[in-house]
This record gives sequence, structure tokens and C-alpha cells, in this order.
Amino acid sequence: MANILINRDKCIGCGQCQRDCLCDTIYMDEGKARVGTKRCIKCGHCIAICPKEAITLGNIENINWDQNNPGMERGRAPEPEAFLDFLKFRRSIRHYKNQDIEAEKLDMIIEAGRYAPTASNGQKNSFIILRKNIGQVRKAAVKTLYDAAANKERPLGEREMYRQSWVTMYDDLERGKGDRLFFDAPAVILIVTDKETGSSDIDAGIAASRMELQANALGLGVCYIGFLSTAIEFDDDVRKQIGIGDDERMAVAFTVGYPDVKYFRPVPRKPADVRIL
Repeated sequence: MANILINRDKCIGCGQCQRDCLCDTIYMDEGKARVGTKRCIKCGHCIAICPKEAITLGNIENINWDQNNPGMERGRAPEPEAFLDFLKFRRSIRHYKNQDIEAEKLDMIIEAGRYAPTASNGQKNSFIILRKNIGQVRKAAVKTLYDAAANKERPLGEREMYRQSWVTMYDDLERGKGDRLFFDAPAVILIVTDKETGSSDIDAGIAASRMELQANALGLGVCYIGFLSTAIEFDDDVRKQIGIGDDERMAVAFTVGYPDVKYFRPVPRKPADVRIL
């Protein structure tokens, strides 16, 4: 049986929880909602839709949400045109101020990822924030990429185009000329999932997109870092230094910090390839 608790004293028998239950776990009995024995993915739709807060999910505390506050019924949705402009002005940030990120802002970014949808409500995403050990991970990852690039006998396949870039990245870091991996960002956020394939990469990608938007809304900038995944693939010690478990894998990594650059307009994009069938 699902770990859903229904307070039948509060339940008014509106049937909305039954109607919105994806797995048909909830049914109506004598004018009140009941929980059946069918599979439950703990999506929480029944909690969200109940007008009387009669439903809880095990020992997980419900969010305190003021329904009497105007505009809170579906959240504070931004104006559509303003939101689209917000998306169009988004840029990958590779120049950051020497300014730390407030803990509460990092918490909000993680919260945005935590509330991203996942297949079957699996919620397999975990989050790692590199701050104090960012220099250690940077050095290990850059050295790994350099070793792969410096070995002329090692085929890199489709990554051959990066061979010289990895050499330059290492040389610049060693000479103090700049950080071409994390761009001297004050933090790097990783989304970690299990080693199963399935939908985990999609789940992590959705979470990353929402986290990026939250970071942008907080006045922060983000840049996705694919080279870190390559370094982990080349040398398992990089994974261990980050703290990714043996049964886990990194799905997404991105830098985050206060931008030290200002863009005045969105960039051109190709026309959308839309097919209406």
C-alpha cells in the first residue's frame, strides 16, 4: 500500500485526488477518499490538489503554502513576453567576479533542481557543490585532459578537435594565465545520478535547465562544463576526488557565479525547424 495518509475528518469528498491520481491508487468510499493497494509513485499530485490539506505523504512534511495570498494558486508566473526575453538574453558565462555566492542563493538553486520533474517520480538526482576543493578538482581534471592530449599515440576520436585546447588549458593553468576549465568561478554544481541509463540523463538535463534559470533569476551566471565529464571518463581518480560514489555517475556539471561581463542583446538563432502533423 502506498505511504499516503488521508485525514478523513478533513476530507470533504470532492474526489479531486482520485481524479488526478496517475496510478489509480486513490478511490472514493462512502463519500471519502481512501488509499488502495495499487502502485504509487509518490508524485504528490493528491497533496497539491486537495483543497483542505487532508493528505500527507508518510512522514514528509507538507510545504506551508499561503493559499490566501493573491497570485499563489499556481505560483508567481512571470509575464509571458518578459519571460521569453529573459530566455533569449541567456548566455554562457565565462567571466566571473571574484565574489562568493551567498549560501541562501545556492540553496535556492538546489531547490529548483529538487522540484524538477523526473520519470516515474524517481527523484534519482543528487547534487554536489564544489567550493573549497574546486582548485583540487580543477588541477586533477586539467592534468588528465593534458595527459590524454600530449600522448600522440592515443586516438581521441571525435574529441581530436580538442587536443590542442587541452594542452593550452594545462599550460595556462600552470603559468597562472587563467582557468579555461571552470573560468575561476566560485562554485561548480554537479548533478549526479545512478549508473542506469533509462531516463536519468533526461531527468538531470531538466533539473539543470531549471537550476540555470533560477541562478539567472538570482543575478548569477552559468556555464555547462562538458570537459569535466571527459576527465572523469579518462581517469577514475577524478571521480573519486569529486566524491561521486562507485554506484553513481555525473550527468551534468556547470559553473556558477556573479558575471563579470554584460551582454546588450540576444544573439542570432537559426529559424526554428517546426513540423506540425
